[in-house]
Amino acid sequence: MTPDLDLLLSVLRALTPILLAALGGAICERAGVFNIGLEGMMLIGCFSAVATSWFTGSPW
Repeated sequence: MTPDLDLLLSVLRALTPILLAALGGAICERAGVFNIGLEGMMLIGCFSAVATSWFTGSPW
């Protein structure tokens, strides 16, 4: 692959969680809810996923 394509793919991979949180914030804002805990919910979700996969031994 070319370096430009590698850079684009790595940027998309790194940006996906941030874009999903921003989309959730936009949906909450359209619904009239001011949600300031998006980063905290992302952290709790990531921690829960890692802890569950650690204790069950299954990556899925």
